[in-house]
Amino acid sequence: MVDLPSNNYVGLFGATSGNISNIGLTNVSVSGDGTVGGLVGFQYGGTITNAYATGSVTGNMDVGGLVGGQYYGGTITNSFWDTTTSGQTAMCGYYIAGGSGCDDSYGKTTAEMKILYTFNSNGG
Repeated sequence: MVDLPSNNYVGLFGATSGNISNIGLTNVSVSGDGTVGGLVGFQYGGTITNAYATGSVTGNMDVGGLVGGQYYGGTITNSFWDTTTSGQTAMCGYYIAGGSGCDDSYGKTTAEMKILYTFNSNGG
């Protein structure tokens, strides 16, 4: 028997295969045991486009500033998270097979999140 943490797939969207677009989550703290993201706990398909998160993100494993875990075919484009307030340097806590867009270079400081240019031209 495997004993799993009781608080997995934590984010505004716990687990999703749907499309999420044009959304910003500000100053909301997200916390769980595993697969914790500032916006999405677990993405297994679908797209995340034009999204951002700025709150604290904490967990014990698979923790990402925007997405806790991405699996099979999920796509992330033009999306950001605040590395300062989240405490996370990785966009996705983990990603496996066929997903795309988990790119740590889209992490922004709080100062960068306050600049319009961050949200134009795919973050510069």
